[in-house]
Amino acid sequence: MPSLSIKTAEFFAAIRQLLPKRLTTTVKSGTLYVGKSGEEAIFSRQGSQIRCPIIHGDWEGFAAVNIGIVAAFLKAPPTRESISLHYQSGRLKIDTLSMSAIWVSAPDWIATQAADAHLMDVEAPPPLRYCPQCGKRKGAPVEPTAREWPAGLPVAGRLTGNHANTVCTACAHRWIELQVGSSRPPA
Repeated sequence: MPSLSIKTAEFFAAIRQLLPKRLTTTVKSGTLYVGKSGEEAIFSRQGSQIRCPIIHGDWEGFAAVNIGIVAAFLKAPPTRESISLHYQSGRLKIDTLSMSAIWVSAPDWIATQAADAHLMDVEAPPPLRYCPQCGKRKGAPVEPTAREWPAGLPVAGRLTGNHANTVCTACAHRWIELQVGSSRPPA
């Protein structure tokens, strides 16, 4: 039976660092991954990872649980010095809290790589651009049509139509947003 023992203060500090200040529905529906690498427990979620030292543990793999349930556990933390995590029969038990979990048996190095992969999950959306027609900051990138960029098309002037790579979500105006130092639109 996989189990970990961690100091209570370090466990709650790690979980608090993983969670944003505002818990939205999207954050609460996310997944928390618990793994072990050497003498450290790895807690990760999409785009972030925290490691904290363990007291002792036998944790060959990693568990995936709902982060909203773990966040609720922060409201009434236990007063004991250490906290224990156990996985058994599809349930992860953190001290007195038991929740459904998915377990993947794996060696430490695979659990470490799986946790590191979650750091690469989040790709920041490109910033919205100001629309030249309505003036609102609602310009979102779109895929240009498959046609080639005409070689003789002037860079200055009004560029619209099939080659537009940005569209305003407010007024539906389309335009070409040029990258700095480039006379061609981004591919």
